[in-house]
Amino acid sequence: MWKVTITDRNGAVLYRDDESTMVGTLKVYWGWDSRDRVWLYNSDDGKIWRWEQGENGWMKIESRRADGIPDFVLPGYAKGL
Repeated sequence: MWKVTITDRNGAVLYRDDESTMVGTLKVYWGWDSRDRVWLYNSDDGKIWRWEQGENGWMKIESRRADGIPDFVLPGYAKGL
């Protein structure tokens, strides 16, 4: 299983997605944007997720293309969808 984990520069865990059900053998594509959000594209089901910091810490948000996933996160075949 993929377990998204966000750490600080010293390695201290700030967030861990213990409820993740993403299969670890499938391809996922991810990256940080200029607003310090983490984006993930799951090639198995086409879902887009983002993690961003809020008042109460990091939040996992199911997203859509229109929410602003950076093109550099998406694999070539998904950029035109």
